[in-house]
Amino acid sequence: MIRQILKWENVVLYKYDLSETFFLSKSYFHNMKKVLDLDVTYTEEVKAILSKSKLPTDDLDLSTQRFIGVLSDQKLIGIGALELYGSSALLRSMAVIYAGQNKGLGTNLVSGLLDLARKNNVSELFLLTETAEKFFAKNGFNKINRSEVPAEILQTEEFTNLCPSTAVCMSLVLN
Repeated sequence: MIRQILKWENVVLYKYDLSETFFLSKSYFHNMKKVLDLDVTYTEEVKAILSKSKLPTDDLDLSTQRFIGVLSDQKLIGIGALELYGSSALLRSMAVIYAGQNKGLGTNLVSGLLDLARKNNVSELFLLTETAEKFFAKNGFNKINRSEVPAEILQTEEFTNLCPSTAVCMSLVLN
């Protein structure tokens, strides 16, 4: 079963069997645009989106970090990633290009990352943010103290070097 979950300009976001998300042009079903796993071939596009969003790229590694993205006209318009550490994961590098913001793409990417986390038996996600606390709160994340974060997450580059100590720490327990 296919159901429409978002519509903007000439692109419509559909969900198929509640597991696979893709974009369809209103009039051309052959132009499907899925939320897809990104490999190292997308490194430069990912770096460009992160740089434009003023997010760190120093430790970017698409061979170990699990990136997903949304394509439109063969170009990335939104990305997000997980670093997996057993039953915990760090959600990082969430960004949507300016033209795609406030249209539900970020929420869709979070949903895709939650699906990815569940498939990898993750029970809790953690993140740091300087600008998107309200967005992540709307998506179920709660503000926490860094002292509540597992050691393996605290030792990541994101926590030790890339994000300032003033960044808000948040978590989400998965069912």
